[in-house]
Amino acid sequence: MRDQAKKKNLSVTEKGGKVFFTETNSGEEKGVKIERRFWQIGFKNAVVVMSATVIASKKDDAAVKECLEKTVPAIIDSLKRR
Repeated sequence: MRDQAKKKNLSVTEKGGKVFFTETNSGEEKGVKIERRFWQIGFKNAVVVMSATVIASKKDDAAVKECLEKTVPAIIDSLKRR
């Protein structure tokens, strides 16, 4: 994961025994501008990939911000290997 993040010039975060990075890109689907966000989370010998696609004009909406800034980090924190 660290090598992949380095190749993409992305910073890596370490927290709670996990290593993760976030990647963002933008595009257009059916004439609508969108923003995609990907999280790659590594812990022990597992990697979890999560993604979100947001309509660009809605990215500052309270519900979207809460999801991306609070809910997703809470999900990352809760990941456990059984």
